[in-house]
Amino acid sequence: MNDSVVNALCIQVFGAAPDSVRRAETGMVNTVYIINAGGERYVLRMSKEKGAYAESGCILREAAHLGLPVPEVIACGASGEYEYMFISFIEGEDLGLVYPKLTDSEKRIIAEQTAEIQRKAEGLICVTKPEPWYGFAEEMLVRAEERLRENGYFDPGKASLVRQEAVYLKGYFESLAPVSYLDDISTKNLLIHKGRVSGVIDIDEVGFGDPMTFIALTRTALLSMSCDDDICGYLLDAMGASEIQRTAETFYSLMYCADLMSERGMTFNGRKVEVSKEAVDRFNAIYKAFTERWEERKKAL
Repeated sequence: MNDSVVNALCIQVFGAAPDSVRRAETGMVNTVYIINAGGERYVLRMSKEKGAYAESGCILREAAHLGLPVPEVIACGASGEYEYMFISFIEGEDLGLVYPKLTDSEKRIIAEQTAEIQRKAEGLICVTKPEPWYGFAEEMLVRAEERLRENGYFDPGKASLVRQEAVYLKGYFESLAPVSYLDDISTKNLLIHKGRVSGVIDIDEVGFGDPMTFIALTRTALLSMSCDDDICGYLLDAMGASEIQRTAETFYSLMYCADLMSERGMTFNGRKVEVSKEAVDRFNAIYKAFTERWEERKKAL
């Protein structure tokens, strides 16, 4: 992206060119910059998608009202071919970046703080409520199977097998009272500073359904990074998960494993997702472990 576009936006919003601009390494969909202007730090998100931040701005304002630790929306609009949103900067790093250095007590504290964030998020009302809410699982696994077949790094049958197993949770899906929650906080988007949660970022939409999914996504992501998944047990405890919810989380872990495998080798926003023999072997091992865990769990259904 041309630096002149970023400079022009800063002049438009702040009345002066930025003191410094740095492109962030994160951002698979959006182009993200860290801006220094007038002695303050800001984040600039940019996208060519029309209306990219209309919903996100609404969610951030509502989330702030509910007491969630989210950035303040400074400015939001369109300029030329780009949609943009300036938000305040929150000190911290993604959970996945700091996780290997966290102590066990810090992981427990973060789990408690995250559970409280999810409880507050149930009050979010600017959310699209799908019918039925659990249809996302079928959609995700169909997409994963297609990607696995196209990319050729994993057996596409792994996704279809998970689809077949969903029938064991049909009663749970239909009986669960769905709630609003932040479905995309895991090793990314949950900021940690000095062993505590400092903020939640990149909330472009709100999930509606079962909050156990965000724990499963966290578990799968951590293991894919060769980290332990201890915090996921603490999250289940902090969320007061019942036995059937813990069984559902096991299924969701398999689901996300298939989904993340299907992304290997794909390119998002100019960045290719790692694919190597080591990555393939690691994911196959995770899938095997999740399958064994699921087989044990479903015996009680």
